[in-house]
Amino acid sequence: MQLKTLIRKLKDISIFWIASGQEEEEIYQCRFLGSERFLQPNTLYLCTASRLMQLPPQSMEGITPSFICLKDISPAPYPFSDMNILEIRQESAYRELKNRIEAILTCETRLSAHMYQIIQILHANRGLQALVDAAYDILGNPLLVVDTSYKILASCQNVIYERDDLNVQIDLGYMLEKNIADMKKAQLYEKAREAHYPYYSKDKGARDGWITALVYIHGIETAHIAAPDTNHPFSEEDFEFIDFLCRIVSLELQKSDFYQTNKSMMHSFFLSELLDNHFCDMETIHRRAQSLNWVQTDYLRIMTVYEHSMAIFDKKARLISQFMTVMFPVCHWVIYEGHLIFLIGTNDPSLRIFRENEQLETFLTANHLTASISRCFHSLMDTRRFYDEALTASRLGQQFHPEHSLHVYSDYICQHIGGILSQHGNIMNFCHPAVEKIREYDKEHESHLLETLKEYLTYPDHPALAAKRLFIHKNTLFYRMAKIRELFSLNLSDGEERLLLHLSLKFMELHVQ
Repeated sequence: MQLKTLIRKLKDISIFWIASGQEEEEIYQCRFLGSERFLQPNTLYLCTASRLMQLPPQSMEGITPSFICLKDISPAPYPFSDMNILEIRQESAYRELKNRIEAILTCETRLSAHMYQIIQILHANRGLQALVDAAYDILGNPLLVVDTSYKILASCQNVIYERDDLNVQIDLGYMLEKNIADMKKAQLYEKAREAHYPYYSKDKGARDGWITALVYIHGIETAHIAAPDTNHPFSEEDFEFIDFLCRIVSLELQKSDFYQTNKSMMHSFFLSELLDNHFCDMETIHRRAQSLNWVQTDYLRIMTVYEHSMAIFDKKARLISQFMTVMFPVCHWVIYEGHLIFLIGTNDPSLRIFRENEQLETFLTANHLTASISRCFHSLMDTRRFYDEALTASRLGQQFHPEHSLHVYSDYICQHIGGILSQHGNIMNFCHPAVEKIREYDKEHESHLLETLKEYLTYPDHPALAAKRLFIHKNTLFYRMAKIRELFSLNLSDGEERLLLHLSLKFMELHVQ
């Protein structure tokens, strides 16, 4: 165990660093400093400050010695050359120190043995179930490994929980909706992400508390380990072991066929040909799609996914695609022009499966990913055109709403049109004259009429939603709209005027940018 880690575990004792020659020095044993002629490496010596002053320099040759000294003289003229010196000032704590340190080192030795046992199972290719069974024997408490779709990948065998719902989960092979909802309500995943370490929680009145620990592959959140303290409370050593187990489970999942999606490169090759506009007729496309057993749906969309940092994206692409193909069963993917591209088939033309998909939003946010989506299309011949739409959505989304993880082209189509028009002249020349007047009025009177008009036109049939987005009462919204009509002589019952106003507001956003 590194010296700095050992001292951190003694956090309830006041120990002060005096000199740090090498804080990462591995410590294997602890002993009181006697009359040794030569000090042993990787040993933490306990002594008084006055005794350390008597130590001949030749006794420390070739090593970086480590000492915890009881301050018995003041001032203590410590030698500071290439050594670790810590000081303790309470004699009562000093007398107990050796026992405490030996107990910590014993736990570390036991933890190392347990880790070695788990590594041996991994190398023997005995599988995820063997890892979970061994972890149960080590922890003395049961545990589950659950993937991001809440499928139980492995659980302890022959364990009967006192809670019936947990036993039902094991039989089903999936977490129950109520338990998923409870975890989300308690924000367990968010707290585990924030901690970067196994997170312990216990509901008020509950018999057992639970550890939640996240499993990552190349930085992508892939699964989690859940463990209740059913048989005994968890120790600090147990938390360290579960943290280590997460990394071993990650390695095991990378070997598993469960995570080898889109194995046939023919699917990716066909999609890349569609993106290249390689085909000239639908008959050839239809024949190729049939040969690959592509499922035909009423509607298609292109989704692009990219990572904020762009780090090792090629390694992460397979993991992201695995999640997406579970989320959207009719889905094909390819890495194309530096982007991860998905062709998604659906029988619903609406955006509900994307906008109202909490699991998708959580996955993107947790893994620092951004997605952009095209409008619906019907023919595979149009794949390239709608891929360009998705790219445009990504570019405009990052420009106007960089805080969002999901950008939809239909939200930015007006800005796209405005961008094209701005290449041929001043875009404000196309705007409704009232828009500039309202902006000047807001500036002079510190009002919010332009923002109110924008939300009202965005949700014309849902004034309550428009008011909610403005953080005002619905009656306040109606009052502001009456004022806008009166001051600027607007006829909002005229469809043409409403269209020009709404388009002008979108163009103004582009102009401000």
